[in-house]
Amino acid sequence: MAQTVKDYFARIVALAYAKLKQVQITQEINVDRSILTIQGTYSIYRIAIKETFSSNLLAEIEK
Repeated sequence: MAQTVKDYFARIVALAYAKLKQVQITQEINVDRSILTIQGTYSIYRIAIKETFSSNLLAEIEK
């Protein structure tokens, strides 16, 4: 079963909330590109993650 970008982002967000503290998340999902930004803390570390998909990249992956 093909996984959608929203499903993929939802798994990452759930993991971020489970492992990080002071979590801040922004999502921008549209036809051309999708961006997920996560910021939080883990112990003494500040964590910043940005996951980006574009329609061109997804087309290449599905080949």
